[in-house]
Amino acid sequence: MNILVINQPIGNRGDESAHRALMRSLVKKYPNDNIKVAFFGDKEEDVQQMNINADNVQYVVIKSHKGIIRLARFALVKSVWKALISLDPPFRKMGRLIKSADIVITAPGGICLGAFYNWIHLLWLVVANSYKKPMAYYSRSFGPFAVRNSVDDIFNNLSIKMLKSCDFLSIRDNKTISIAEELNLKYVSAIDTAFLERPNVSIPQEIVDSINSDRYVVFVPNSLRWHPAYINASQDKIEEFYLAIIENVIRKFADVKIVMMPQLYGAIPYRDYIYFKNLQSKSKYSDKIVVLEDCYGSDTQQTIISKASLVIGARYHSIVFAINNARSFISLSYEHKMFGLLSILNQEVRQINITNLGTSSFNIEKAIKDLSIIMDKEQLDCDVTCMSAHNIASDCFAQLCTNFIDQH
Repeated sequence: MNILVINQPIGNRGDESAHRALMRSLVKKYPNDNIKVAFFGDKEEDVQQMNINADNVQYVVIKSHKGIIRLARFALVKSVWKALISLDPPFRKMGRLIKSADIVITAPGGICLGAFYNWIHLLWLVVANSYKKPMAYYSRSFGPFAVRNSVDDIFNNLSIKMLKSCDFLSIRDNKTISIAEELNLKYVSAIDTAFLERPNVSIPQEIVDSINSDRYVVFVPNSLRWHPAYINASQDKIEEFYLAIIENVIRKFADVKIVMMPQLYGAIPYRDYIYFKNLQSKSKYSDKIVVLEDCYGSDTQQTIISKASLVIGARYHSIVFAINNARSFISLSYEHKMFGLLSILNQEVRQINITNLGTSSFNIEKAIKDLSIIMDKEQLDCDVTCMSAHNIASDCFAQLCTNFIDQH
């Protein structure tokens, strides 16, 4: 069988962890099938960081030119996408790759169908559907489908049509499930794919030397201004909150180090590492802060987290990593995938709602007080929560195999 994986996000250690977990599981289950992972317009060096180096897995990187997003958007809005994949060389190559597949799996990821309005992502679903390929939309979030103009309306309608066309649909958070139920979509309740495995690798000696402590808290802030919901938020107010968190942690754990762990990497217009270094320079506790380089993969990051006293994260996968390694955590929840994850695992008490962070309505003093209360709570069910997440992920993968892959 020829299995094609499309729409794999890159540049994010969390997406990388989900990719590795899914691919390793597929390779173990289907060692004799051909698996291709297609990347469109991404850089070879960024893709290689995700490579699991399996004999039956091929990573195909299709080079593209400028303006591919505008082309995809125009082609779908004007219903001329067939001409695009026939005439434009990169799009034609991707179209042929989809046509040659027996089944197509959309890789785990975020809200490309929804708030991020990812036209390239949507285009490949439309192409796969047009070729009548069996499609799985695996363990993702999507929505909300807000309408601001007629173009949004086209995107939303096409997205919903594609979701309804999928032979297998699994959803990783409760917020997306509520949207699916409103749309009468048939789905499998899932969770983040990273929970399929718990990597354990050797921590590089340079990291051990830089932390130089057996007791540390992992803190993963998020600049947030890249997100559509935070365009008008004050970056100064956001940073004020993060600096207050650092101070609160240091005051509570006098001998602790704070390790900042970048989630973003590669050829992106913004980098966690630079943002974290800026926060470190502004903190009066800068000597207690260790900012890791962004070259370390998700396997290494999870192993570092497995030895942390506490994880405080304003990025979704920092919380996934904490739960996956049975560590106590505090989620700074900014998006529905975070709220949904904790709802599935009955851990809403471990989060602070920061959806209004950077605005006048966000009370930093109250949020820090809530943070202190959560830190004082004794976390007794880390192992139970971890096992629950693993069981949900494993059940979802088993259903993908039994009800989708094995049927074709």
